[in-house]
Amino acid sequence: MSKRKKKRKKSVDVKNTKRKKSYKKQIIGLVIGFLLVTAIVVVAIVFSRNPNADLIDKTWVSYKAYNSSNKEVELSAVYNNRYTNYQGRLLFNNDGTFEIWLTVGDANDGTHKGTYTYNGEVINVQYSSGEEAEFQVSKDESGKILYIVAPYTNDYDTYSVYFN
Repeated sequence: MSKRKKKRKKSVDVKNTKRKKSYKKQIIGLVIGFLLVTAIVVVAIVFSRNPNADLIDKTWVSYKAYNSSNKEVELSAVYNNRYTNYQGRLLFNNDGTFEIWLTVGDANDGTHKGTYTYNGEVINVQYSSGEEAEFQVSKDESGKILYIVAPYTNDYDTYSVYFN
């Protein structure tokens, strides 16, 4: 008699192997999906930060002014009116346009419009008339804008008008 050994077939649990591979694929897919979503959120936050966010969505109101001699003057002198509590306004739009209203009456009479750029330190404006100006920005320690100083000239003097 020959002594041949019968080769034994290894018993392989096919179901168990498939499950392990399936779980690994699912876990890898979930990790990759999570990383992609996280990356998209981070990119969206970084690119959605509008550099003009501190300026827009707020009406800046004048509260004091200084003349060319650096003496504080009543806003009524700046705006050439008799209203002691009169305040002008300054608006910045998200599309890079602005308007500044300085005199009483119809908004079209005293409103000056134009475009602006803001670099975090100063606001460079160009009025629709072509005149250019630089508005100074003052911030607190946390970076929040405290006030904006806009130059303004009327028939009598040149002023620095403060808006907050």
